[in-house]
Amino acid sequence: MTQARILVVEDERIVALDLQHTLESFGHEVVATSPSGERAVELARAHQPDLILMDINLEGKIDGTEAAEAIQAEMHTPIIFLTAYTESSTLARAERSAPYGYLVKPVETRALQATLRMAMARSRAERRVRQSEERLRIAMEAADLGVWEWDAGESEFHSLGNLERILGASPDGLSESPNALLARLAPVDRAAIFNALERGEGVQTTVRLMNSATEGGRPVWIDFLARFYTSTEGVLERAIGAVRDVTQRQEAETALKQASLAFESIAEGIVILDADRRIIMVNDAFTRLTGYTGTEVEGQDLEQLLLGRRPGDAIFHKLDRAGTDRWHGEIAARRLNGKHFQAWMHVCSLTDTDGITSNYLVALSDVTALRESEALVRHQAQHDALTGLGNRNMLSIVLARELERQQHGGNGFALIFIDLDGFKLINDTMGHDAGDLLLVEMASRIRRVLRASDTCIRLGGDEFLIVAPEVEDGPTARLLADKVLASIREPLVVGREQVSVSGSIGIALCPEHALTAEDLIKAADSAMYSAKALGRNRARVWSLDMAQRAATRLRMEQGLLRAIANEELLMAYQPVVDIGTGMIIGVEALMRWTSPTDGVIDPGRFIPVAEDCGLMEYLGTWALRTACEHAYDWIQSAAPHLRVAVNVSARQFQSGDFPEIVARILNDTSMPANQLELEITESVLQQIEQSREQINALKQLGVHVAIDDFGTGYSSLSVLKHLAIDRIKIDRSFVKDLPGAPSDEGITEAIIALASALKVALTAEGVETEAQRDFLAERSAMHAQGWLYYRAEPPERIAALLASGPQEESPGNTDRGR
Repeated sequence: MTQARILVVEDERIVALDLQHTLESFGHEVVATSPSGERAVELARAHQPDLILMDINLEGKIDGTEAAEAIQAEMHTPIIFLTAYTESSTLARAERSAPYGYLVKPVETRALQATLRMAMARSRAERRVRQSEERLRIAMEAADLGVWEWDAGESEFHSLGNLERILGASPDGLSESPNALLARLAPVDRAAIFNALERGEGVQTTVRLMNSATEGGRPVWIDFLARFYTSTEGVLERAIGAVRDVTQRQEAETALKQASLAFESIAEGIVILDADRRIIMVNDAFTRLTGYTGTEVEGQDLEQLLLGRRPGDAIFHKLDRAGTDRWHGEIAARRLNGKHFQAWMHVCSLTDTDGITSNYLVALSDVTALRESEALVRHQAQHDALTGLGNRNMLSIVLARELERQQHGGNGFALIFIDLDGFKLINDTMGHDAGDLLLVEMASRIRRVLRASDTCIRLGGDEFLIVAPEVEDGPTARLLADKVLASIREPLVVGREQVSVSGSIGIALCPEHALTAEDLIKAADSAMYSAKALGRNRARVWSLDMAQRAATRLRMEQGLLRAIANEELLMAYQPVVDIGTGMIIGVEALMRWTSPTDGVIDPGRFIPVAEDCGLMEYLGTWALRTACEHAYDWIQSAAPHLRVAVNVSARQFQSGDFPEIVARILNDTSMPANQLELEITESVLQQIEQSREQINALKQLGVHVAIDDFGTGYSSLSVLKHLAIDRIKIDRSFVKDLPGAPSDEGITEAIIALASALKVALTAEGVETEAQRDFLAERSAMHAQGWLYYRAEPPERIAALLASGPQEESPGNTDRGR
C-alpha cells in the first residue's frame, strides 16, 4: 500500500491522538491535526496532504461539511468523513463535498485501513484522468483545428482536435446526420453549403456559427471545408471536413473596414505622413478644422503648414527628443485664413517589419472652447460669484504662497479680517437683494484702496479678508485698515434709501502672531471680534488676551449647548403693575441660565451667543411654550386676567412659520390668546410689508403685539402708522435719569404723547424710584415694571404673589385703539 500524507481534523484531542497512532502504524504520515474547520482549511492549504480524515462536529464557526466544501473547491483533496452522525440532514450536507468515504464511529481498524486504501487508489486514478485530459486539451489548442467525419453506414460522428470547442457542441449531438452539423451554421450560409454538398461539390468558405459567441459577446467565425461522398446509386456514404476558428482574422478585416470608415467620419482631424514627414492623406475633419483640402496639402510639410516654422522645428523635434514612437501635447495651430486656435495633437510613428519608420499618424482636435471653459471654471472655483473677489479656495492658495515665501527668507505679511457692522440689519429689514447690492459696493470700495499686490477675499456673508504682502508691523497694517474703514463708512443709496455701515477689522501678522494659515485666520478673527466688542468701526491688532476672550466665547457656546441638553435654562418672571394702583396686571417672561460650573450667567452674555450660533429660534420657542404653560396655571388658579409678555427674537419673527408656531403653542397649552403679548424690537419691524403680514397673522390669533425698547432702534414713525401695534414700552435708558434730565424728560413726554395720540397702551421699564414713578404717573395712566415693585422671580414665587392678593383686569387689554 502506498504511504499517504494525511491531515486529521478531530475536535476531541484523545480521539485525534489515537487516530494519529493508528495511521502511523499503517505506514502513513500525519502531517497535522486540527480541532476546528477554519484551521483545517489553513492546514490543508499549507501542507497539501494526500488525504483528509474529517470529523463533522468541530470547534469554531464552521463544521466539517463546510470545511470539506471549502477544501474541495480550492484543492480537490480527497476527504473521508469519520463521525458519529448519520442523520439524513447531515448526510445530505456531507454529500455536497463528494467525499471518498463516510465512516461511522467507532470504526474498526481494518475498515479504516481498507477505506484509506480504496480512497488513495481512486485519487490516483482520478489524477491520471485529469492529466490525460490536460494533455489532450493542450494538443487540441495547439492544433487549433477540428477535423470531422460522418459515417453513414454506422451513423457515427468522429471528431479530432478542437471541433467541440469551435462548434460549441459535443460529437454525440452531431451523430444523427450531416444536417446536424450544418444546423450549427448561421441560416444565411446553411442552404448554399447544403446544396453544394448534395451535388458532390467541395465547399471552402467562411461562415458564422449559429447561436454561438465569444465571452465578450462577439460572433464566432469559422473556415468551413467539407465534401460529401455518395455511392454509384447516389446514396450518401460519408462526409469529411475540417473547421478552423478564424474569429480574430474576421475581426481584423472588419476592424480594417471600420478604421477606413472612422478615418472619414471621426471628428478629429487625421493626417497620414510619409517617412519624410510629408502629407499623404487627410480626412474631411482636417479640412473642416483647418480649411485646407487634401489636394492643397498633399506633399506639404505639416509643421510648416500649421505652425509656420521650419521643418523638424517643433512637433517632430519633441517626438525625437522623447525617444519613443509617440508624442502628444497642445499646440497653437494656424488655419488657412490665418486665424489661430488651440489644438491637441497626438503623433505616432509606424514602423515596418525591419523596425524602420515608414509613416507617421497625426490626430488633431480643436480644444479652444475647452481651454476657455477651463479658464472660466478656474476663475469660478477661485472667485466669489457675487462680488468677483477671491473665495476660500483662492485664500488657501494665496496664504500657502505667502507662507512658503516667508519661510524661505521673504518678508512677513498681514492678514486683515473685515466684518461689516450693521449689514445684518439692512439685509433682514430691506431684503437680500439690497444686502447683495451693498456687498458688491463694499467689495468694490475695498478693492479700490488696496495695492496691486494685495489680495481681497470674500470669506462668506459680510466677512472679507485681505492678504497684504510686505506688511510686517501693526502701524503699517493699521494704515491700510483705516483706509478700508473710511471707504466702508461712506453712505450709499440702496433702493431709494441712503444707508451707512461701518466695519470691524482684526489684524494678524506673520510671523509675529502665527505661522500657519489656520492660526492666522483665527488670530485675525479674534482681533475682529475684539474691535466689534469695543464699539465697532475700528481696527485691532491681535494680542494674547484676544485669544483668551475667543476661548471664553467658545466655552460659552459649548456650555449653552450643554445647558439645553441638561435643562439648565429656566424662566423667571418680572411682574408688571398698574402705575396708579400698584396692583399686578401681568408678567414679563425672562430667560435665566444657572451653570453648575460658572453659576448664574447674565442673559446679556448668553443671548448674543445664542443669536450668533443659531440657537435662538429653539430657545425662543422653548421660552414661549414654557411661559404659556406657567401663565395658564396662574390664570386658572389665581389670576384670571393676567397678561404674560414674551420677548421674540428677530430670527423667530422673520421665520415664515412663526404665526403657525404661536398657534400650535397656544393650542397645546390652552393659553388664552388675548392674554399673550409678544414683545418685538422696533428694528425687527423695518421691513413693513413683511412685518404687516406677520403681525396681522398674529392678530388673527388674538395675540397682542408690543414694541420693546422703543426709541433705541432705527425705526421711523411709519412703523406705528402702518402696523397694528398694541403697546409701546419705554426703554429703561430714558427712565433711568428721571426726573431732572431735560432730554430724557422731553423724550419720555413725547413717547407718552405719541402713545396717547395713537391710542396704544404704554409700559415703562426700569422704574426703580418713587420719583420716577411719580413723574410717569402724573403724565399718563400706564403700566410699569422695575425694582421699585418687583424683581424677576421664579415661577413658584410668582404663583405665591398672585395667590396672596387680588389682581386687576389689565386696562391695557381692553383700552387699545386696535
